[in-house]
Amino acid sequence: MGYSGLGQDVVHIYSTLGDQYSVKKFPFQYSDPVLRQGLPTLTTGLIGLGRTVLSLQAQLASAFKIHQHFTLCLPSSSNDGNMIIGQAQGGYNNLSIRVGNKTLSLNKTLLSIDKNTGEGGTSIRTVRAYTNLHRSIYRALIKEFVKAATAKDIKRVASVAPFGACFDSKTVGSSKTGADVPIIDLVLQTKNVFLEILWVKLDDS
Repeated sequence: MGYSGLGQDVVHIYSTLGDQYSVKKFPFQYSDPVLRQGLPTLTTGLIGLGRTVLSLQAQLASAFKIHQHFTLCLPSSSNDGNMIIGQAQGGYNNLSIRVGNKTLSLNKTLLSIDKNTGEGGTSIRTVRAYTNLHRSIYRALIKEFVKAATAKDIKRVASVAPFGACFDSKTVGSSKTGADVPIIDLVLQTKNVFLEILWVKLDDS
């Protein structure tokens, strides 16, 4: 079968509790070498994650009657990654944002997920090298980050689009965890549960 044709096979997947399930007559496309040109040599196939009825998450969501939300874990090491489809998604309810020990004064409704529509919240993405923030959140974060960076004698330089605050890396000190820069915390359900960002690039949207 050429790479332009579709076939069917059985897909075996696991729930987050470890139970195994099978999806019969799952559509797939032959992984012709032409489709893998320019990819790492160990690549044996591709999956589609676009907003189409044939995407992986759409097929599984349809088979198990679950939401199409999905989360990807793409480790930098040789360990296997994971894809979780269903209620577990890449959106988080944020209570607040901290720079160092300073909690920013923000409109917290901009950080919350709408329980009725599922919209809003904080989205952690893997397809961009930088983070987009609501304008009011961005301005408050940049203001506090620049203040904290100045206190560490980190020199601010001319901004380079799309970033609003840039610094001279030669003036950044070092610590046991790497660059000695102001730490940004995305505080989740409690003040003791947070995502820590040690080095960032931010733009305004």
